[in-house]
Amino acid sequence: MTAPLRVLTWNIHKGMSPLGTSLQLDAMRSALRTSHADLVFLQEVVGRREAHARPDGWPDTTQFEHLADGVWSHHAYARNAITSKGHHGNALLSKHPIAVAAHTNLSTNALEQRGLLHAMIDLEDGRRLHALCVHLGLTQRGRDAQVAMLAEHIARRCGVHDPVILAGDFNDWRGKASGPLHRDCGMLEAHEAFHGSRARTFPAAWPLLGTDRIYVRGLDVEDAHVLRGGPYASLSDHAPVLATLALRLPGANFRSGKHP
Repeated sequence: MTAPLRVLTWNIHKGMSPLGTSLQLDAMRSALRTSHADLVFLQEVVGRREAHARPDGWPDTTQFEHLADGVWSHHAYARNAITSKGHHGNALLSKHPIAVAAHTNLSTNALEQRGLLHAMIDLEDGRRLHALCVHLGLTQRGRDAQVAMLAEHIARRCGVHDPVILAGDFNDWRGKASGPLHRDCGMLEAHEAFHGSRARTFPAAWPLLGTDRIYVRGLDVEDAHVLRGGPYASLSDHAPVLATLALRLPGANFRSGKHP
């Protein structure tokens, strides 16, 4: 059996503080290390920044390589948005080998460039885990279309018995995504399953809105909580969500450590 997976999702705000006034990458790297996460789903990760637009302390490597820093030996990045300063997107850091990774465009309008990073992770017991990192749009109409695209993608690309983790920034403060994802592809949100309520993650200093999620299929939720307060209040404008997940035997029913 594969040991439980510690999974974290975090919108890192391009490595900047909540107001964008200071670079926080080194502090983010330290905070990620203390989480002891096996898989880290990141959004708003800068893949390239032009030299003239780099603040003091900018790393020589990409942001995701700087954050991985020997702790997560495997990583993947998918560009979502291109600007005059460079580009940014989704990234996955993993302690388990990544067999393959690909990008899918989820943009629904010309103003917002959104995407999905789909990686296949080789686990210790020989099974393969689908890890999907996503950042959805700001309008309800756009998110509805993107959730439908996600459900179709999971149905086409992930076998019905394959374990799946879909995590990221859903910008879904109205809580509309969980119903369709559960109905159409059997996904359950980890924090909702464990606590009976959505995780509040935005703004990080005083979280009121539930925008960041970890959806699972084929895994049981042993724990889920928001990493708030302390350093997390000032690193990014979002607080991370951390969940402990146990890989379920094929055909077994879902169970949660708190809510059956």
